[in-house]
Amino acid sequence: MSSSPCCPQAQSRGVSDTAVGLVFGTFAFFCMVTGPLYGKYINLIGVKFMLIAGMFVAGSCSVLFGMLDYMEGTVFLAFCFVIRAMEAVGVSACRTASFAIIAKEFPDNVATVLGTLEIFTGAGMMIGPPVGGALYSLGGYKVPFLVVGGFMLVCAVFMPLILPRQSGMCNEICLIIFLK
Repeated sequence: MSSSPCCPQAQSRGVSDTAVGLVFGTFAFFCMVTGPLYGKYINLIGVKFMLIAGMFVAGSCSVLFGMLDYMEGTVFLAFCFVIRAMEAVGVSACRTASFAIIAKEFPDNVATVLGTLEIFTGAGMMIGPPVGGALYSLGGYKVPFLVVGGFMLVCAVFMPLILPRQSGMCNEICLIIFLK
């Protein structure tokens, strides 16, 4: 029997602690692989597109992770790996693009702005688990994933309106060239 305290869904499906650990590790692995690739091709893909697409992919994957409650056995575990890997691809795109935007928009204060970003990342990592636990207590397994994923999707919709125009960086035309 699995003793993973954060994964009751995996426990109830007989997924081992090792498999749960590999699912969590999948995220880091795919971030490690895609981050440098995004960095290399960011000027071809476009910073704004990369950020918005990454947010959309990550938000969609969060919603899908909440839907894993409807799956059983090997299918459940396979989808855990696939969704977590795709989420990492989206998050990695967001991180890479956000660092590029920070460097472009705040050239004289990059260290300060990155430090502030890290403060809020740390705050989110501290606040996220209790809020997620409260959402889980209120509505079950799906609710934390639906709330976070929904919020990310809403952010992806409003980002084109909020983000500054990126002069001197590639626009959407570069994506067409990249895809050819």
